[in-house]
Amino acid sequence: MLRRRGFVVGADVEARLLATTDPARIERWADLALDAPSLDAVFADD
Repeated sequence: MLRRRGFVVGADVEARLLATTDPARIERWADLALDAPSLDAVFADD
């Protein structure tokens, strides 16, 4: 979803996403990614 929005997903972000096992956190990131102006906005609270 992040790449489809035009964000450049670096290895560090990809590793963070793949390492996350908390479904609530993943869902929150997905919700934020729908409208976020940047990757920083998606992951700001973590």
